[in-house]
Amino acid sequence: MAKISKQHQNYILPNFGNRDIKTIKYTDLFVVLNAIFNPNNPRTSRLETVHRFINDIDKVFDLAQRDEYISYNPAKQLHSAFPTASRFTLDKFVDNRLPALTDKEKIKEFIIDLKCDNRLDLQIKRAICLQILCVNRPINTAKAK
Repeated sequence: MAKISKQHQNYILPNFGNRDIKTIKYTDLFVVLNAIFNPNNPRTSRLETVHRFINDIDKVFDLAQRDEYISYNPAKQLHSAFPTASRFTLDKFVDNRLPALTDKEKIKEFIIDLKCDNRLDLQIKRAICLQILCVNRPINTAKAK
């Protein structure tokens, strides 16, 4: 049996857990998901959660449709009802970039601290140094051999 997340227990199951899937309409799904979405604050919009829920709900409806229990999947149109997180932050003019070290003295201090830190694994230290020197994408550094 699949483990049900706390978020599903709080938002999805109370609204749909005891209902026949045939009775669940697009509007029902939209109302529940729209209550989770916070359009007034881009930093707490919860759009990633909303889109994750849509993916999970879509899988359930898709299975019911493949088994010919329902003829229409109302979850298919839900993604277009909510903006993506990146589109939402762009539309709200939110700068979500992380600050960078630009002061030479602070960079020097960081590198000295990195070299002297005995708590970090040597591979992690080397990966951080490689990131600084090469400006790789983190995934490329992590997969480097």
